[in-house]
Amino acid sequence: MKLKITWEYVWHEDQVVRMCFINGYPFTFEDLSVEECTDKKVASEANQNKSNGITYSNEDLFRLGQYLIMEEIHPEHFDLEDQIENPRELPLD
Repeated sequence: MKLKITWEYVWHEDQVVRMCFINGYPFTFEDLSVEECTDKKVASEANQNKSNGITYSNEDLFRLGQYLIMEEIHPEHFDLEDQIENPRELPLD
C-alpha cells in the first residue's frame, strides 16, 4: 500500500496553519505567510475543518507523531520516498 501526503489548512492551538498529513495523520505544519493569513479561502477551509471538529493541539501532534514512529511511517524519521505515491508533496525541511 502506497502512502499519500496531503495538506490542509487547520487550526493548531489558537492559529491557522498549513498541516501536512501522511495517510490522514498529521506530522508537521507550516506557519502561514502574510498573504495566506488574509486569504478568505484559507480561513474558510480552516473554519470548515474546525466546525467538523478537526483541530490540533501540541499534545495531539506529539501523540500522533509517536504513533507514526511506532509504525515506522513518520517521514521525518524514516526514508519513505519509495513508499510514498507523491513524494514531491513532502515538506522541504
